[in-house]
Amino acid sequence: MIKRKLENGFTMVELIAVLLLIGILAAYAVPKLYDTTDSAAKKAALQATAEGVSLVKNAYANCMMDDVTLDSATAGQTLLNRMADDLGGEYDTKSNTVDLGDEFSVTFAADGADIIITGNYTEPDGTIITSAEPKTFTVPTKQDDNRQ
Repeated sequence: MIKRKLENGFTMVELIAVLLLIGILAAYAVPKLYDTTDSAAKKAALQATAEGVSLVKNAYANCMMDDVTLDSATAGQTLLNRMADDLGGEYDTKSNTVDLGDEFSVTFAADGADIIITGNYTEPDGTIITSAEPKTFTVPTKQDDNRQ
């Protein structure tokens, strides 16, 4: 009787089946990973917008505490100037941007009594990856108070 030696290992079919399963899982998981990254960037931009709204409201509260009169023609720019004073060097007056750190920034634009606030998620070099939908803060002015 011939004794056969036991061989250990995997057959070629088993190896191909495992590689095929890994390939299918990778084809499913990689796009999900990119979607998660895009979703995180969009949510980061939304968070930056919320931070910008908070900064504007804080500047408005400071104006009210100091009895600063805001008229509808220049209220937005007056408030942005006040915010620049409050933030000091953190506010870039050339680009109307506040760098929040960790690739977040907020851009402001004044139009009469309206301030448009846009949160951005940026590359470390400042290139904007994604921006959130802009929010508009309408500055309550003295003329608005008289209408009531």
